[in-house]
Amino acid sequence: MEHAHLLDFNVVRWHLFVNVFGADASQKQAYDVIFDHAQSTVVNDDVTMDLMAKVCAEIQLRAPDLVSFSESIVDQNIWERPANPSVTQQPHGMKLRPAVEVAFFTLVRHFVGHACLTAIFGREFLEHFPWVLEDLLTLDDGWNYLAVGILRWVPLQDLNKACGARRSLLKTIKSFNKALDAHAIGTEPEWPWRDLSDVSALLKERSAFCRQNNVPSSIEASAVLAFTWSLHAKITSLVSWIFLHAWSTPGMVDQIRHEIRRHVAATQGPRLFGIPEPAQLSIDMDGLSNYCPGLQACLCECVGLYCLPVAVARVQRDFTFSCAKTLPDSGDHPKSIRMEAGTYILVASCSGNSDDPKGLNNHAASEAVAWPCQTNGSGKRQAPNDTSFESGGNVTNDVNIAGPLNVRREVLALVAGIMALWDFSPPSSKEWTLPKPVFPSMYARPASDLRVLVSSRDLPE
Repeated sequence: MEHAHLLDFNVVRWHLFVNVFGADASQKQAYDVIFDHAQSTVVNDDVTMDLMAKVCAEIQLRAPDLVSFSESIVDQNIWERPANPSVTQQPHGMKLRPAVEVAFFTLVRHFVGHACLTAIFGREFLEHFPWVLEDLLTLDDGWNYLAVGILRWVPLQDLNKACGARRSLLKTIKSFNKALDAHAIGTEPEWPWRDLSDVSALLKERSAFCRQNNVPSSIEASAVLAFTWSLHAKITSLVSWIFLHAWSTPGMVDQIRHEIRRHVAATQGPRLFGIPEPAQLSIDMDGLSNYCPGLQACLCECVGLYCLPVAVARVQRDFTFSCAKTLPDSGDHPKSIRMEAGTYILVASCSGNSDDPKGLNNHAASEAVAWPCQTNGSGKRQAPNDTSFESGGNVTNDVNIAGPLNVRREVLALVAGIMALWDFSPPSSKEWTLPKPVFPSMYARPASDLRVLVSSRDLPE
C-alpha cells in the first residue's frame, strides 16, 4: 500500500489489546516491547520449523481417530464428545458401512483446538484445563461488544459471558506462564503442572524474553491470550468453511484428493486377529504449500469470504489518496480524497476477493484499498454504503503473533489430512445446505451447527 507508512495501526491494536484481551491500560510501554518481539519471532526459521513440526505430528497422530465409532462416552475421543456423536450406518456400494453422526462445527472446533493448542502449549495444558476451548468460543461470542468498549455491567448475555471467559483464560495462562518460568530455571512447577518439556519453542522464547525484560505477568498473559484466540478462531473458521464448500461442490473433493495424493499418504494399519489397526497418516507440508493449487484456491476463497479484512488506522500526516485505480470511472466518485492527520480510516485488504461473483474472478486486484470513514446524520462514523467488507485478508489490527505462513500451512495440513482419511455426507441422503455465516468477531462461523455423517474411507493396506 502506497501510503502505509503514514498510517498508525498501533493505536487501535492497543485498544483491542486492552478492551478484548484484558491488558492493563497503564502498561502501554511493556506492550510495545512484547509486540515488537512477537513480530520478530514469527520470522525466526527455527521457531517456525519447530512449531510446524509439532502441529504436523499432532495432525498425523490424531486425524486417524477423528471419530471412534463408539456409543460409550468413555471410549470416545475427548474432542468427539462435545459433538454429541451417534453411531449409525450408511449405504456404501452394495452394503452398509459404519458411520457417526456428529455436530460438524463442534467436532472441527474441538479437533483443531486439541491438535493446534497441544502443539503450542504441550499436552498438559488441555489435560488440566479442558474447558479452555469452550472459553475461547465464549470470548469469540462477545468479541464485538468487548472491542467497542461496552462496560461489562451492561446486561448483554454474550458480553457478560465473554468477560467471565476472559477472566478464566487469563488465570489459566498466568498459571501456565508461571510454571514455564519455573521449568526454565530448573525448579519444580506448582501443581498441577509436571512436565513442560514439550512446549513449543515459540512460547519458550517468549517466556525467556519476558523474564529478561521484566514484562509484567498481566501483559504477557494478555499477549498469549491474543495469540491463542486469534490462531484458534482463524484456523477453525477456515477449516470448517473449506470442508463445507468442498463437499457441497460436486467434484471438488475428488479434485483435491487427486491433487494431494503425492503429499499425503494415508494407509490402513495391519490387521491383528481380524481387527484393523488405526490408519497411518503422513503429511508433507511443503508439498501441500507449493504444489496444490486447487486446495490453496479453496483456502484463498474462504479467506476472502469468511475473514473480515477491515482494519482501522489513524493518519499521522496529511496526504492525498488517488481513487483513479480503485473506483469505477463514474462521476459519483471523487478523483482523489484528502486525508488529514488525526483522521481514522478503514483499510480493507484483498478487496478484490469478495462474495461478489464479479470480484471473485479478479484475483489480481488484491492491493489494499483505504476508505475514509463517513459521518452519518447522528455524527457516528461508518463505512461508505457502497463498499463491501465481506471479503478477506490479513487483518492489520489483529494482535495475533502467528504469521500468515504458519496459519496457511496448518490449515492446508488439517484439511488434507482429514480429507485423505474421512468422508463427510449429510444425513438421510439430503443435499448439502450451507449455513449462513455470522461474524461474532473477525472470523465467521456457521449461524447454526449442522449434523453430518462421518465415515472412514477405504484405504490401501
